Amino acid sequence: MKGYIIKFSVLSVAMILSIALAKIFTSYPINSWIYLGIIYLAVLFIAVHYFTLHDDKNNPNKGIRKIMMGTMIRLFATVIFLIISVMNNGKPELGFVLTYLLSFLMFLFFDISEMRSKLRPDLEKSKNNTNA
Repeated sequence: MKGYIIKFSVLSVAMILSIALAKIFTSYPINSWIYLGIIYLAVLFIAVHYFTLHDDKNNPNKGIRKIMMGTMIRLFATVIFLIISVMNNGKPELGFVLTYLLSFLMFLFFDISEMRSKLRPDLEKSKNNTNA
């Protein structure tokens, strides 16, 4: 879990820095809510990951239900934050919405790649297999 948090923190900082640099070097105004949104997404993904995978000793059916519940919670929490932030800004800004959704997709891709390695470790390629 500690490695997951460190990797997610590095990803979050890289995303925040890239958005800050894009804001500096382009004239397109990006709402400052996006920084809060990225931090919110990072905390949300870490919390859902902990909720779904912290107890590996449970039966497989309960584990699958926890993963599905975590996915639904993540989706609803993401949409709720997006709606609240758009309502607080007055008018919807396409740059903010696209940046937030792309950040969500990046976090989701990273989370799926981390989860995939834990679901079926027995399918990892053998180092002794040298079929060429």
